[in-house]
Amino acid sequence: MLLLSAHILGTDAQAMAWCPWKTDLLATAGTYPDGTICIWSSASLSAASSPAPLHTLELDASTYSLHWSQHCKELLSTHGLSWQNPSGLRLPPKLDAVPTQLTNSLTVHSFPACKRLVSVTAHTGTVGQSCLSPDGTMVFTICYREEAMKMWKVWGRREHAEKPESAFDKYNIR
Repeated sequence: MLLLSAHILGTDAQAMAWCPWKTDLLATAGTYPDGTICIWSSASLSAASSPAPLHTLELDASTYSLHWSQHCKELLSTHGLSWQNPSGLRLPPKLDAVPTQLTNSLTVHSFPACKRLVSVTAHTGTVGQSCLSPDGTMVFTICYREEAMKMWKVWGRREHAEKPESAFDKYNIR
């Protein structure tokens, strides 16, 4: 059994998600003052006493849920409050929220480049909960402030290309 302490995953960890197409990847994220998404390799978590994430996305926003796409190499995050933090400064104990593109949003990030592809304001308040549909194409979100649930079509299913017919397919022995 592998036990990970809070100082490894982030002191304010709120969200975690295993990658469906690369099963050793684990994404974690948290709220203020961390504001980052970390992507870990499970091999590095068990092998090192003080592991480092493979990738870190500095967002300066509270992240409440994470979902890997089943159809492409992308990671979706949901957010609440955001803030601005000039690099290198120690954050004050009190959060001064500043609206950004990430505030109360659904955001899709590419992998492994970890670039933000799109951010959409999802609710007027924190996107507190979300879940992925069974087919992996839609995300359902809940905002307690609005007392609302919304459905978002995020990814499409990859169509299977038809195999070109071959002369060998026409004539079967059995």
